[in-house]
Amino acid sequence: MNNTTTKYIKPVEIYNVDILRGRYRNFSGADKGYGRLDPGKGSFNIRFTEKTTLRVTDDDNRKVEFSGDDVPKYLADEGWNVRIHTPRDDEDEAFYFMSVKFAFRNREGNPVSKAPAMYRVSADRNNEMVRLSERSVANLDEADILSADVKLSANTNFQMFDQTGKASAYLRDGYFICEEDYFNSRYAYKEPDDTEEMPFE
Repeated sequence: MNNTTTKYIKPVEIYNVDILRGRYRNFSGADKGYGRLDPGKGSFNIRFTEKTTLRVTDDDNRKVEFSGDDVPKYLADEGWNVRIHTPRDDEDEAFYFMSVKFAFRNREGNPVSKAPAMYRVSADRNNEMVRLSERSVANLDEADILSADVKLSANTNFQMFDQTGKASAYLRDGYFICEEDYFNSRYAYKEPDDTEEMPFE
């Protein structure tokens, strides 16, 4: 007998996460030896640190906050697909991380009705923000990202199979705080931005 139950997972706001580099980062959706993503889609991995905090609205419509090691624990308990990096040598260290997906286009290649709001924030220029487009978001693959704040939701068709299934994380909004090279950032292309207010604070 297959005991399949559907569980609603609340959206979360997570602050001060690290963005892992290398094969863990694929904002462009390019083929990096692990298979190319569909056009208009990308992914990255967030690492939880002692500075990470999480905010979620509980069943009584109150904001609840978690911090440090309680963040990945809360997410794992709720059904998010949190993983642990196992150290490979004495200089390596264990840490919790989670993959995040995003999409500007659907399976048919058409623009989605509500694309994620993604911003590149300059840590060196008074937090100047540039909203990223489907094209310019690829620049984050090589960016020196100091930290990020993200708002995530779980895949809407998530089902718990005998309580062993895990939900994928999808980006709603993201602020990526970057250390900019002054010379290059001075001439950086800025996408037009018609959005005046920030998606979340």
